[in-house]
Amino acid sequence: MLSSVVNKTGSNWDRYLKLCTFAFNSSAQTSTSHTPYFLNKLREPVTPLDLQMQLPARTYYNPNSIGANFTLIRTIWELVRDTIMKAQESQKYFSDQHNKSKPHLIQVGDKIIVKNERKTCKFSDNWLGPLIVTKIKTPYVTVKTLDERKTFPVYLNKTKAFMEAYTLPLRKVEMEDKSSTEQGKVFLDKNIEEEEPEDQEVEAE
Repeated sequence: MLSSVVNKTGSNWDRYLKLCTFAFNSSAQTSTSHTPYFLNKLREPVTPLDLQMQLPARTYYNPNSIGANFTLIRTIWELVRDTIMKAQESQKYFSDQHNKSKPHLIQVGDKIIVKNERKTCKFSDNWLGPLIVTKIKTPYVTVKTLDERKTFPVYLNKTKAFMEAYTLPLRKVEMEDKSSTEQGKVFLDKNIEEEEPEDQEVEAE
C-alpha cells in the first residue's frame, strides 16, 4: 500500500504511514470478513465521509452490559476462526494449482505485467506494465510498451495477466440508530439469535 503513494526513492514513506494504517484497519479483510478495527473495538471507525454525511456511529459495543459484550465478542471470534480456516484451505488450493506444471494461457495481443527484477528501493513496484504480447516462443515472450516505442523479450514464467482496474461499489450504511444488540445482529448476518427489531431498516448506498 505504501509503495503506491511514496515517491520513487521511498524517502517520504513516513508522511503516508498513518493514512495507510488507517486504510488497512478500516478495510474488511478477506480472511476474516471484518475490519481489524471492528475486531479490536467492536465498532467501525468514523471516516471523513461519515462526518460529511452526518451518518450515525456504527458501534456494536453495549456500555451497559458487560455480559452482552462478552457474548458478542465470543460469537464474532468463533465466526472469524471458521472464516480464517476456510480462507486457509482456499489459499492452499490455489497455491497448489499455481505450483503445478501447466501450459501458459497468455496469447499474442494480451496485456501482461512483468516481474520487476531491478527494484531501486523497497517500495518500488513488484510488477511492471502493462505490456502487450507480440510473440511467444517458450520459454520467452516478446512484449512491447503501450506506446510501441520499445520491444524486448522476457521469461514467460516471470509474467502474469494484467487485470483492468475497476471501481468498488459504495458500502451500505444504516441511517437509523439501533441498539448495539440489534446492530450486532445485522452485522453478523443474523448469526446471533435475538428478537427481531420493530423498526424497519432503512439503507442507502
